[in-house]
Amino acid sequence: MATFTAVTHNFSSLLDADRHDGIGAGLSAALPLMGLVVAYGAAEAMGVQPVLHAPLGLPEWTGALALAISLPLWGAARWLVAEHGHEGRAAARWIVALMVASILAPFLLTVADPFMSTVVSMVLMLIGLAAAGRAASVSGRACLLVLPGLAWLGLGAVLGFGVVAGGWSPPFAVTQGGDA
Repeated sequence: MATFTAVTHNFSSLLDADRHDGIGAGLSAALPLMGLVVAYGAAEAMGVQPVLHAPLGLPEWTGALALAISLPLWGAARWLVAEHGHEGRAAARWIVALMVASILAPFLLTVADPFMSTVVSMVLMLIGLAAAGRAASVSGRACLLVLPGLAWLGLGAVLGFGVVAGGWSPPFAVTQGGDA
């Protein structure tokens, strides 16, 4: 009976993303991508098509590629900081919040106008800045892993802000001019 318990315990620890070895690092990088696949698979099954915006008129697949590259990097950053006591666990929670928000944001963008898209992008950017700051206080390497995805989020946020600041108005806004 003790052998069965030991084997069961070892099997469950094999799937622990917080392990301090290569398996833990690999799981930490893979689990966010698996979450992305599950979320988008469920959305596809329900007939919902998330909107992956790409700045500068780039094709939509570039947004998907940036997310698919960023999530494993953020997972690895979470793994790097999680082992550093209370401050590391706090930083890890911020990085997880960034991953979850980045996976869910395209679903919010399906119903968003340009102003709300900018608000969503800015909120993602702020969460990313907070996550990077927390990660930097624990591990410089973890912060470096957060930054590439943060640059992509920042590009979208700044360009969206430029669109809104450049004169976009909601469809219900009062406009001047026209035939009187």
